Amino acid sequence: MVLEISAERRRDGSFAGSIEDNDAHAFRGRLDMQLAMTNGSSKTLLPSGRLRPWVTSVTVMSVGSMPERTFTRLPNGNSSLVMCVDDEAVKLVAVGPNDRASYKRSSSIPFYARLSFRPGAARTLLGVVASDLANRMVSVDDLWGNRATRLREALHVAGRNEDAAVRVLESVLLERLETSRDVQAATHGMQLAHRALEALDCDDPSSVNDLASRLGVSERRLRQFFSDEIGVSPKRMARIARIRRAVSRVGRVGWARLAADTGFYDQAHLNAEFRALLGVSPTNFARGNLPLPAPLHALRDVCPT
Repeated sequence: MVLEISAERRRDGSFAGSIEDNDAHAFRGRLDMQLAMTNGSSKTLLPSGRLRPWVTSVTVMSVGSMPERTFTRLPNGNSSLVMCVDDEAVKLVAVGPNDRASYKRSSSIPFYARLSFRPGAARTLLGVVASDLANRMVSVDDLWGNRATRLREALHVAGRNEDAAVRVLESVLLERLETSRDVQAATHGMQLAHRALEALDCDDPSSVNDLASRLGVSERRLRQFFSDEIGVSPKRMARIARIRRAVSRVGRVGWARLAADTGFYDQAHLNAEFRALLGVSPTNFARGNLPLPAPLHALRDVCPT
């Protein structure tokens, strides 16, 4: 369950947050948005001090019954560690970057915690190159073996106590950092990832070679770095950054202006990218006419997305 935004149909058939009322609140790519719902709570916390260079945020939430709605996970280049407690069963998964949106219909959210990693941190914290997680959710048992079993037992003891569960999750990541032999190299990698993603988010360099030149690395090195540490290619990440910029501005201006402001060649290019990465046209996305939910790969018996 990696949730970002929801669009809720009103009685008159329009959608809260749609372009129809010039309100873009339902379209901001923030995981913590619209999760303070009836019978539930959501918090986004800072990680503990030693983890802050590696983990951007900790999100915990639990929502009881609510009217069924569609949740959207936008394309993104992040990896994370996710825990769900559903019917007292503890499920642990590593969530990789996704280059297409995914959708989920749900009327409840179990107790849930997510530790979001900085780009470039996944290999050190999870022990797997990021490309192996791309468009997937992988059981932590497959990554950590017996250590995952012990972690699940500790989380079962913590139950639905938010502070206790987060402490357990943070402790296992700190343990991995303390036993890692490549912390210094990974730190340099995260710095390179930050510079690369900042460049892609700001102005979408015209070529991979252009981006490599800005960063002072070879094109081959940059491609390999993106595969191992981020999980998607530089070009794919540029498309993800651009579509996220567009989604964050839906409802503020007309489509032609939106396309020009967010790095698309024209409105036709914007339409094509919405269909390719989000599965729907810009107009249908804004109105909440979303595709039928479809799972990411390897989602059996893990948290719903």
